[in-house]
Amino acid sequence: MNFLKIELIVVLIIVGVYLAGIILVYLKVRQPARSAFETLSTHEMTQVTNPVFQNYVNAIQLIGFDLVAHLRSENGQNNTRTILTLLYNHERHDQAIASEICVTNNGAIKPTLIIEFISEFTDGREICTNNSETLGVFAPVPEKPIYQLPEIKNAASLYFIHSGLAASLNAYKSPLPLEGNEIASLADGIERSLKRQTGAGYLYHDESSQTYRPTIKGAAIMTLKSLWPMSFIRKRKAQSHSLDIRNKYQVVA
Repeated sequence: MNFLKIELIVVLIIVGVYLAGIILVYLKVRQPARSAFETLSTHEMTQVTNPVFQNYVNAIQLIGFDLVAHLRSENGQNNTRTILTLLYNHERHDQAIASEICVTNNGAIKPTLIIEFISEFTDGREICTNNSETLGVFAPVPEKPIYQLPEIKNAASLYFIHSGLAASLNAYKSPLPLEGNEIASLADGIERSLKRQTGAGYLYHDESSQTYRPTIKGAAIMTLKSLWPMSFIRKRKAQSHSLDIRNKYQVVA
């Protein structure tokens, strides 16, 4: 009898944590409908980022990308600051973004560095390859597959895999945005991704605050994906998928 009581208590605790997570996600998660960016000079960027960030930018430039802009974006509602460098490979019509994402939690700032490569195609499809260690909780989008290879810190190796994945789509790449439209195009891409999540039922557009917020369905699914055991299962699956891709392109992490 005592054992059954313990089991019941454990179940109630798990359910309580899950419900609390849903409420927290539903109430707290906010994404601006239109991202606003502040342009930084190279000197300003080096003053506010981790030294490793500049190494990432330099490595991307060495593989044929040109610097477009250094940008900063603040999301006070999520206590998140993003500093990114946008780069273009004009010859191959590809984009690269080096990001430093800082989340403030109880006064502590945790920076995360990410490299991602993006290709857009004339048929409306996109492809993204990055080395983020954080698994996304949004709905997968067939027209924009995202490949996460957190083990690969080398920009050239990551771009080699991205190029192979992009070529496998057998589609024509879209021209890069014209000079002067690059930042607006970046904001368009972010907004396009958010709108896709409304179609999947994860988010809705709150016109009063001009933000995208989770639906109840979205909050429930995102919470489930973030908590154990689903988080563990997803991580193991992602590791296996990453290994398969690295083996296919014979890239050692």
